[in-house]
Amino acid sequence: MGHALGRHGRSLPLKAQGYFYLAIQGKRSWRRHVRIMMVSHAFPPTWGGVETHLADLAEELAHRGHEIVCLVGGATSDEHWGRFSVHRRPAFRPEELLRTHRADSTAGTAHVQAIKKSMLFFLERHRPTVVHMHNAHHYGPQLAHGTMAAMAAHSNGSVVLNSVHDHTGEHVLPDVMDLPWDHLLYVSEFLRKALPGPAPATTLPLGIDLSKFSDSGPLHPALGSLERPVIFHPARPLPWKGVDVGLEAFIDIRRRLGRGTLVLCSGEQVVGDPEAISELKNRLLRRADQAGVVERVIYQDFAHEEMAAAYRSVDLVWYPTTGEEPYGLVPLEAMACGRPVVVSASGGLPEIVMPGRTGLIVPRGDIAALAYAALSVIEDAELRAEIVTAALDHVQRFSIEAYASRLEQVYRTGPLHSRRRELFHERRETDAGRSRSC
Repeated sequence: MGHALGRHGRSLPLKAQGYFYLAIQGKRSWRRHVRIMMVSHAFPPTWGGVETHLADLAEELAHRGHEIVCLVGGATSDEHWGRFSVHRRPAFRPEELLRTHRADSTAGTAHVQAIKKSMLFFLERHRPTVVHMHNAHHYGPQLAHGTMAAMAAHSNGSVVLNSVHDHTGEHVLPDVMDLPWDHLLYVSEFLRKALPGPAPATTLPLGIDLSKFSDSGPLHPALGSLERPVIFHPARPLPWKGVDVGLEAFIDIRRRLGRGTLVLCSGEQVVGDPEAISELKNRLLRRADQAGVVERVIYQDFAHEEMAAAYRSVDLVWYPTTGEEPYGLVPLEAMACGRPVVVSASGGLPEIVMPGRTGLIVPRGDIAALAYAALSVIEDAELRAEIVTAALDHVQRFSIEAYASRLEQVYRTGPLHSRRRELFHERRETDAGRSRSC
């Protein structure tokens, strides 16, 4: 192992200096900065938890000097985002993955080959030392299989990881977890238990950009004139996100207070099934109209750069997920902006919110408990101040800088299983040959 002189003239290991030990094409060397290819289904201006994280992470890693390339779903384009590049290709889009996954095997095979072709082009062009996929087990297996096939064909010894952000729903494919990943990254302990895989794994809670999300700064002009208290539920309009439970709790709150506004996201720029989103929104509006609160239920989307101002402009942020929430970036962002939060006891949310200290936690699907908790925070100024103060301190440990440092450690020390991938593909080719001969 190479060494460098430390501050006091002592010889320090290069690993301690932040170097990465690489074994690429048979050549072993130490490098301080590496080439990283991020692969995902979408990227801003399509927004969701994964997309928000990916944008922040790419910016932070590029700021540290790493060469970052993002290969994502979308209409074909090649863009520069400050210090890194974003390349959008239709074959990576969730809609395309779902369509061919639901079709016959011929369509799926053709899709895998199309993804393999795109991946080979970018692997040869950028020669990444790390290929970091995000939710490769989601929507369809083609993206994971196409990437693995391209890496086996390229044979440059790149490390391949999958970050596990989700585990529920009909579009999650547990079998993809059994592919020969060099490393699996879980955003919560809940996910690690819910969707295990045989590869080496690390739980790495996501971080947020605390320079963007803080309790000081401008308010959002669209929210200032709304009737108080303003309750914000910044989640995709999907049934499992608890938007129907939130509406019923808001109806109860308005009945008690005689005032208030509920702000929901319209879902125009999120990852999801457009038909399901539209049907749910219409159903909620009908229910709000029936309860006489339709004029106090506001659907509005916010650009990512507007979210901090939106948080600061409301009185309470709640996240009453009824499904299993994988993690919970929203509560972190809200806490960083000095807003009290109420969440459900769902999935990874209790790993983010300390009950009774940095926020309140209620049982999933419990409308009465949600309304009571929200009213407690809204009406009790002392309780609200205590929660906000503790949350502002708590959230400091979830910075994107801290996350990137821990991720670099995984890149640096994570075991390389390139031979495991080669054996995997050799076995698949042998099995395919046997099938053709039968």
